[in-house]
Amino acid sequence: MIPFTTDHPMMTEPSAFSRRVQRWLLWAVINYGLYLLLLGPLVALAGNGYLNWVPESAGRALFLPAAPVAVVPGLQKVFRNYFDWWYHDPSDPYSSPDWR
Repeated sequence: MIPFTTDHPMMTEPSAFSRRVQRWLLWAVINYGLYLLLLGPLVALAGNGYLNWVPESAGRALFLPAAPVAVVPGLQKVFRNYFDWWYHDPSDPYSSPDWR
């Protein structure tokens, strides 16, 4: 018997638990990316005052999971530009889309 073949009796298939963990991690990464994409419109709504009725603690809990991405030096500028793309402050003349 050659011990380095794939049909060796000591080789086992991945367990159902490890496959479940892999699926869960993939699901978490995809949903976190979607959360970051959907956070732009929420920041724009909060900046315009449409979410003032939400309690402050709930608002912080909504935006808190994005904090690790927002503080990474390489991603911080991209993250800020994405938020600015959604939200243009009407009182700031330089944030107007017509300003050149």
